[in-house]
Amino acid sequence: MMYDIEKKFNKLLDQYLGAVNDRRQLKALLNDYFPDRKPVINLMLIAYDAGIHIEISKSPKIDQFFIRRFTRKLVEDYRVEEKPTFKAVQIWVNCFKGRTIPPLKTTEAPQPPVEESTKPKGCIHRKKSANIYISCGVGKQDMGFEVIGIKQSKLCEHPLANVFAVVFSYLQRSLDARPGFYIKEYEKTTRYSVNYKNVYRLEMLLLLLIKNNYMDGNKINLSFNGDKEELKLAAEDINFYAGLICNLANKPFQKFKLEITPESSCKVSISEEPGSIYFKNCLGRQRNTRRVMWFEKNILYDLNSANKKVLELFLSEAFGYEEFLEGQFEALQAMLNNECHSLCIMPTAAGKSLIFYFASLLQACPTIVLSPTDILIYDQLNNLKKQHGFDNVIHLELGMDFNEFIPENKLVYLTPTTFMNRDFILEIIKLNFEEFIANVVLDEVHCISNWSHDFRPEYLMLSFNLNYFVDKVRFLCFTATADYTVVKDLQNQLDIRPEDVHSNIEIKKNKYCFKFCGCSSQGEIFSKTIYEIENFLRKTKFNNKKALVLTKNREISKALHRELSEDYRVYVDVFNPDLPLSYEDFAEGKYNVLIADSDLGIGINLPDITDIIHLGLPVSKSQFVQEIGRAGRKQDDARSIVLFLEKDAYSSKNRIFLHRDTPIEQIVALLKKTKQNDINQAFAKIFGGIEEQDEYYNGIISLYDKLRMVEKHTELRLHTNPREPYNQQVSKYMRHLYVLYRIGFVFNWYIVSLNEEDNCAIFYIDFKEK
Repeated sequence: MMYDIEKKFNKLLDQYLGAVNDRRQLKALLNDYFPDRKPVINLMLIAYDAGIHIEISKSPKIDQFFIRRFTRKLVEDYRVEEKPTFKAVQIWVNCFKGRTIPPLKTTEAPQPPVEESTKPKGCIHRKKSANIYISCGVGKQDMGFEVIGIKQSKLCEHPLANVFAVVFSYLQRSLDARPGFYIKEYEKTTRYSVNYKNVYRLEMLLLLLIKNNYMDGNKINLSFNGDKEELKLAAEDINFYAGLICNLANKPFQKFKLEITPESSCKVSISEEPGSIYFKNCLGRQRNTRRVMWFEKNILYDLNSANKKVLELFLSEAFGYEEFLEGQFEALQAMLNNECHSLCIMPTAAGKSLIFYFASLLQACPTIVLSPTDILIYDQLNNLKKQHGFDNVIHLELGMDFNEFIPENKLVYLTPTTFMNRDFILEIIKLNFEEFIANVVLDEVHCISNWSHDFRPEYLMLSFNLNYFVDKVRFLCFTATADYTVVKDLQNQLDIRPEDVHSNIEIKKNKYCFKFCGCSSQGEIFSKTIYEIENFLRKTKFNNKKALVLTKNREISKALHRELSEDYRVYVDVFNPDLPLSYEDFAEGKYNVLIADSDLGIGINLPDITDIIHLGLPVSKSQFVQEIGRAGRKQDDARSIVLFLEKDAYSSKNRIFLHRDTPIEQIVALLKKTKQNDINQAFAKIFGGIEEQDEYYNGIISLYDKLRMVEKHTELRLHTNPREPYNQQVSKYMRHLYVLYRIGFVFNWYIVSLNEEDNCAIFYIDFKEK
């Protein structure tokens, strides 16, 4: 039914757009063709107001990534639900793709600014404005406000500037701001219902006055047209938070005072008044970013058992937990009480992520979080918003425009591949020089060691890029799996002192039930995996328990799904990395079982998973620990089932893979010649498509020949074969560039753009001085 309506609407759109230039008539048309579907109509209008037709006409490629990116933009900017928004964006893409669309007049909702670049911005580079936009409000229908009339200063001169800057960002951790401990206690004590919408606006205004040097000593002298009790309460709430932070830092604190005098030159009003500083409410939220970042130097804390209760107050208010889990306070204390790089090793479900969320909240500047995969970032952002109401975050991806990047969110998430973007690195150099980055968090940091040894170029380059370009920033590293060798490797790569490696908890093995099932053939592995999935579903398909089935690649995942009986297949989905909605459907309980490539297992947090089923052996012990850690996160029992090929079933060629003295080039050659089974699939996973030796050498020499006549720096355009997997070819080029870096021929290399549609990859090559 819905599909038929879309087809009719699509056909009429050609005629309609050629004749009409009025948004109201567009709305009327939507009402005609989507009767009784007001939510769909509203979402389609929001997408139109956000300029989807312009983006479609300009974008070089309209694919699932485009739909996903635009959906995320609407979710963040307008706080709408993701699934129906994804559908609305899909409808517009179906309608507008391939057309030249004239812009329509907008007479209703205000339009957010359209970027000059066709790429989505990582942030906005904007001109100075007399108006200061605060995107947070009180209640879901409060779309933020502007503070008008403040003369802005570049540098705050208050001796506790970094403390007030932390309060400023803390109060903006959620777009839907809520009263904290002090306001609630005030209401209980006085039995007075506080209008927090007004108080919140006044808090932001007072902090902006402090930031822009309106204080005289320790006083703010102003005349005020409004409720003076609300203004005083706003000042008291700021002083309360600032006092707590000074307590944690062992700093002396003196409350700032308000002097309200009618003759003051600083006039403040809650409504528009000529010559005064006042508020203006916004009809629509402009964007998720916090347009005013207050950059200040890091605070060196002095956390101890005496002020642990103060920290627990922040823990309760910001994250909803009454006390720390075992080891969390000790790790946070060790990391915030010194300025050195540190490594925290804690088992899965022990709360590692909360430690760096907390560490970011207690500093003024943004924290950069490097995470192995985009799906792990999606998972963390989803959990932050749903569980803690914390949405002061942004996910940066390749394809965004990082030219003149200024971080405008507390947590800035990206993968190591995105970190290698040339424009991003250039802006990071500036931020590092100004000391405008609070921390660099390395989540699942064992990947720097393990994955670099698995020939992943982005990890091969990561420690060099971090040490060279963000040398003024503290690294906070987290992992659940790091043996002695990996720890020593990480210490060496990231310059971490032995005393800054923290491991306070032992992994609790008693909650896991392990089952290892040897099989005589690849077919038996498949059939027994199917039995285990169907057996799980027979017992649990009517409750909230979930199972994760991990394979070596997506082709195996799809083949396994096809082999399931039809009665059970409806409860099982296959993860597609290009469509995060498949993961979200599983997370929200629409499916009981998700079959996925093993990389999905890194770091994701789904409390209802009880069973992990491995089709084939995990490629390493650390990966196995990571993967079984996805189960039992509610502290309940967890089950790990591994179905593997028994040693007696190996052919003579299979056995060659396992000999310690087999040369790598022989293994690479055998991968192409031997029949597909669990052993060569494991090695293919480890080697990630690495070429045979002659092809490898020829590729390196070919790059060398292209670059040897270049003097200083250049952009290098490398073409890919459309008949071969694009990502594998890009990884191959990056490995060749890594070799040229290691032998000293090039100083560094960066990604400029990766464009699968044009069958090319563009890199920027930086040479050493001759």
